[in-house]
Amino acid sequence: MRDLLFIVVLGCVMLALTDLDLGIRDALDPLEPSTPSSMPDDLKQQLEEFNTIAREVDRTVREARERGNALTGLLALRAIAEARLGQNPMVDQAIATMLMQAEAELGNEQEALAAADIAAPIRPVESKCAAPADGWRPCNAVEAIESLANDQRVVMINEAHHVPRHRAVTIELLRALRDEGFTHFAAETLYDTDDELNERGFPTTDSGAYLAEPMYASLIREALQLGYIVVPYEASHAGLGGRERGQAENLKKRVFDRDPDARLLVHAGYAHINESGTVAGARTMAQELAEMLDVDPLTIDQTVMSQRSAPPFEHPIYRDVADRFDLAQPTVFLNENDEPWTLHSEVRDVTLFLPRSMVEDGRPSWLTSLEGRMAVAVKDHEIEETDDVSGLILVRAFRADEMAKPGAIPVDQYVAPAGKPLPPLVLTDGDYVVIVEDAEGRRVAEWSIEARE
Repeated sequence: MRDLLFIVVLGCVMLALTDLDLGIRDALDPLEPSTPSSMPDDLKQQLEEFNTIAREVDRTVREARERGNALTGLLALRAIAEARLGQNPMVDQAIATMLMQAEAELGNEQEALAAADIAAPIRPVESKCAAPADGWRPCNAVEAIESLANDQRVVMINEAHHVPRHRAVTIELLRALRDEGFTHFAAETLYDTDDELNERGFPTTDSGAYLAEPMYASLIREALQLGYIVVPYEASHAGLGGRERGQAENLKKRVFDRDPDARLLVHAGYAHINESGTVAGARTMAQELAEMLDVDPLTIDQTVMSQRSAPPFEHPIYRDVADRFDLAQPTVFLNENDEPWTLHSEVRDVTLFLPRSMVEDGRPSWLTSLEGRMAVAVKDHEIEETDDVSGLILVRAFRADEMAKPGAIPVDQYVAPAGKPLPPLVLTDGDYVVIVEDAEGRRVAEWSIEARE
């Protein structure tokens, strides 16, 4: 995986944006460290302080990963967090931003949410927008969006980078929109240096910034398997001020200039899909692309009405809706005219509500319920070699047909205590190699399994 600093420090400038209703800071994504002259001096100073702290932490974590594995790095980062959190807000923000990414990568859902609520500690404020109630009906989100996208050329959906579940929703949307004639899929994470991705048919850790997280890799695999043309669009050498326009220009050149009849689904982070407002003083990617193409994209937010580490951190409308409707699936609300409810009509067209996740057999309930996935038990005889191992172990399941390429990404992975029964792996149909390593990166077990529906 590429430099953790590139992914997190330059990618999560949580100082730059504030959601007016949530009262929490949004995160940006991979960018160059330069800052526009229009940025206020106090924000520049905070950004520099943030980066200085994060670079210092990154060196320690990177060295740990190099001598071991991702678990080694995570434990080093946890130790830093235990020693340094609470010193000052900038230290807390820098460390917790890196921690939420590392926890999410290894499947630690609750820990990632908790770290995010340290990185963005401001609690939500009451919203002036009324919650969907009388006159609004809950609908399956993917089915509703499929209908809303019927005559759209561009659909954009966002994610929080520490919430793999958001990527799972986009996987479902990929399937639905392919049936509607969508042809291209653009993912913010992708590097344009991997020019063999579409031909190869699966990503590696050299394909993109966030792809060490298995659900993001599964999102790219799914798009390729469905026949989408998968497009990178990051403005690799743009600073904060030019990144949004650079992203839009890349989408126009790489999709619509080559195929004027293309229909595009974009998966982006946070505020890049906003149809008004700015990111670090610049118009958003969505606004720039809309003007270039003379289109009004369908924009879908799933970052606000989503579970956080505890109810006090959640948006009050989310708490209200989750309790009143007992959400069981990704949901949008439609009125009698089939118009979607949205928190900010001038910013995003659709607000998607996600049910709270539970833990079932040691795994997140949303993961085990995904279409095309199955729980595969880890048998006792397969983990006998870990009996003499103490502490935590890293369990990863790789597709056997991908392991010949460097940088193979597991379809599923998790961290668990050694010497105890292991939770199931949650896999798609195929043949797999399971590799178990300890916290120092030593391989302690390996076996092959089949996942069959």
